[in-house]
Amino acid sequence: MARITGRELVVKFALDSETEATATVLSAGGRGFSLDEQDDELDVTGYGDPGRVTVPAGYPRRSATITIAYDTTNAGTILQKIKVGQTGTLYWYREGLGTGKPVESMPVWVSQVSRPMPHNEQMVMNVTFSSMGDITVGTQA
Repeated sequence: MARITGRELVVKFALDSETEATATVLSAGGRGFSLDEQDDELDVTGYGDPGRVTVPAGYPRRSATITIAYDTTNAGTILQKIKVGQTGTLYWYREGLGTGKPVESMPVWVSQVSRPMPHNEQMVMNVTFSSMGDITVGTQA
């Protein structure tokens, strides 16, 4: 079994008016990518229960965060496309691009952008995408 490493990862973002083929590659300057899923819980504790009892609410929250290093070659495209409130589809290819390899995607909106500007280091942008639906899993054609 082959090991999957993060260096093969490709992450793309397509605005609603774009397709997967025309999506902007974010991982070219990527420094890290994280997909987080969490379900809400319902408190169903009754009078006779010895402690708190919870059950899953069935409303998962999903978000993805990427740290992108940018420079003069890609800053214009990324800064124009990655604005809080923008909606689109986030695609990630954990084994890289290639026919038959897996691709995952989810409809998202850009919920947070942070652009720290250190004195003597490359500029980075931390972007959080909040999900508007389920994750779709498929294979690349």
